[in-house]
Formats: sequence, C-alpha cells, structure tokens
Amino acid sequence: MTLTSESNWENAKTLLLGIVEQYASLTEETVSQELASGTERYTIFQTQLQPAVWASLNEKGTTITMRYLTEARDRRRVKSQVSAAVLSTLADHDDIQTAYPTYRVGMPRSAGDMGQ
Repeated sequence: MTLTSESNWENAKTLLLGIVEQYASLTEETVSQELASGTERYTIFQTQLQPAVWASLNEKGTTITMRYLTEARDRRRVKSQVSAAVLSTLADHDDIQTAYPTYRVGMPRSAGDMGQ
C-alpha cells in the first residue's frame, strides 16, 4: 500500500507490524521444519521467517509492504482479515493517509474565461 508523503509512515509501519504478527498463522518453528524438509529438494535461501513490514519511497509517496507466512489454503481468508484490520486501523489514525492516483481538471468559470 502507498501512503501520502505527509503521512506518519513510522506509526503506520508499527501498526501494520502488529496486525501481521496477529494474523500470521504459522509459527517460526513450523516454518523452520517445513523449510528444512524443502531444502533437500529445492534451493531455498529464506532466513527471516517472522512477519515483517518494510517502507520504501516512490513518486507517489511511501510504499509499505507487509510480509507474513500462512498456510497456502488459508491465504485468501487471512489476506481478507489482514486487509480489514488494516483498513479499520488506518481509519482511526488521522496522521496516516493512503495515496491514490488523482487528476485535477481546470474548468473555466464562465464562457468568457476560455480564452484567457
């Protein structure tokens, strides 16, 4: 998600980390066991298994990326729960605004203003 440049991105990052930690359905122990068995067949270099939130800059503002692990069969349900929690949480914080594309069109006030 992208936040406006004026948003308190540090507060957003902290809030969102709490959300993904709450909804991550796999424990680090479970994932470690799965990775150990998977590395025998595949090349896997993932070392960070706990939920994480990153911030990066782009031309529209600050992009916040959330990463959490969940069972493959629970992805849609967990994603919906995380999304709802994010929207509810951000609605309670006036210092955090999501950025979205906007367009401004200047319209003349009257027919006489068109040539000026």
